[in-house]
Amino acid sequence: PLKPFEKYTIKFEGEFNHKTYGAYYKIIEVAVDKLDTLDAQDKFLKEVISEKHFNVLKKTYPYEKLVDFILADKVDVRLTKGIKKPTLDKIKVKIKENMKLANLIAKLGELDVSPNKLHKILEHFGSPDIALDAIETDIYKLCDIKTFGFKTVDEIAMKRGDSPESKKRIEACIKYQLKQDTNEGHTWSQKTQLLTDCSDLLNLSMGVVETALVNMHESIIYQN
Repeated sequence: PLKPFEKYTIKFEGEFNHKTYGAYYKIIEVAVDKLDTLDAQDKFLKEVISEKHFNVLKKTYPYEKLVDFILADKVDVRLTKGIKKPTLDKIKVKIKENMKLANLIAKLGELDVSPNKLHKILEHFGSPDIALDAIETDIYKLCDIKTFGFKTVDEIAMKRGDSPESKKRIEACIKYQLKQDTNEGHTWSQKTQLLTDCSDLLNLSMGVVETALVNMHESIIYQN
């Protein structure tokens, strides 16, 4: 999440209007100042490692840019009490992981996506850029990630102002409901019941859901 008194560079477009929340701007990019100062690196490091480890490193190297210093393998573990090579290796991994997540945090933090979910998104897509592009194009691709599920993703999509009648939203719901039927042991689903369940879940008319269902390609859903 964005923090008070921090400096950010923000790109946006708009203005748009949401039927519930009113006027808003679409945030395209939020970038925190680069980690190019000693103070910025200290703040970042405090966020990703324990206070105890930070204090040891800061006491040992008070005038160094610690993130750069650690990543360049310049830390002498003979001087850092309580931080030996295995611990330092873990700290390096934490730094690298969180630097990758920085862009995702900036983009998705306002949607209350937890750090745990952000890590799963990054792991699934492989890189923040690919993840952000996929989410921007079709946020319901997140449903492919284990433990996310349609309801979780739909809540995020609605929170950011996506259209409730989006074709991708309705199709994702239909797939979700069919998967629910499969998990209950069914080998086929009755169309009327499927439309009713999806209509209730989406809070949309059955007619809107049926239009999306009819137009879904048979390679995705076989209909008879």
